[in-house]
Amino acid sequence: MLIVGKGKTIQECRKVNSAKVKDIRWDLIHEEIMKELKPYEEYIKKSLYLEEHLKRKYPTEKKYLESFKQFSTYAVLTPKGEWYEAGSMGWWGISSATPEQEAKFKKIIKKISLKQQIQNGN
Repeated sequence: MLIVGKGKTIQECRKVNSAKVKDIRWDLIHEEIMKELKPYEEYIKKSLYLEEHLKRKYPTEKKYLESFKQFSTYAVLTPKGEWYEAGSMGWWGISSATPEQEAKFKKIIKKISLKQQIQNGN
């Protein structure tokens, strides 16, 4: 989910499936994510994923919070036609990405986001 618009609150903006990076309201996405975020222990214990996998992916509560505070998407296509993804899409939309590949991909997204914000003067 992406949020776009000029409003000051989520209710004054629109939720969309795709958007240009320059139109995305990163601040409101972060706010929405934090409202819906489950406590670390609850997430680890009650997830559909194996606890062992989640503890490898999020070894500490700090890593868990950092990971979920960031915007997340499966792939990014830049204006230059560059395609970035963490792994490859498999059956039922499950990615083959390892935790290390996902971390590297999140850094790429952050770099693209910061570059766009600087270009927009934000």
